[in-house]
Amino acid sequence: MIRKRKVFLGIVVLLIVMTTGTVYSYLSDQTERKNNMNIGENTVIVEEPFEPSDLIPGSSFIKSPSLKNTGVVNCYVRMLVECSTSEMEETLQIDWNTMDWTPKQKDGYYYYKKVLSPGETSVPIFTKVSVKEEVSDSDLKDFEIIVYGESIQVGAASNYEQAWEQIRDGNEENLESTV
Repeated sequence: MIRKRKVFLGIVVLLIVMTTGTVYSYLSDQTERKNNMNIGENTVIVEEPFEPSDLIPGSSFIKSPSLKNTGVVNCYVRMLVECSTSEMEETLQIDWNTMDWTPKQKDGYYYYKKVLSPGETSVPIFTKVSVKEEVSDSDLKDFEIIVYGESIQVGAASNYEQAWEQIRDGNEENLESTV
């Protein structure tokens, strides 16, 4: 009887040791995978050298707004340019750069046709603002030319139209393919 107890006790100890090793092995098994992901930051700043002059009919002044890519990825940019008063907007003539920028689109933006690499600055959207000669002095009032810029990462887009179309469509499937 003592012999049977010793054999039974030995079998129980053996099962405990085998089970403990298996359970420990199962619970401590790990596979490590590193996700090397870099965050792409696309940011732009407006640069606009400005040389004011007296506001008289026929005069002009230098103002040359452009966008600088201060991010770390290639991007497309667009700019919104508005005059603070509609009355003064009628008295001004701006030398728009239509070689590198689109004309004003329905959404109010001008689109830069080229990709901006990190650290690169766009060609100015215009360089000179003139007051029309036929305007009278009484029509001239203080005003501002408001310039605002936006950027979008190049992603899978092959041109500026395609990149910005994804935003206009609001199509999440298109946006996911640019990441």
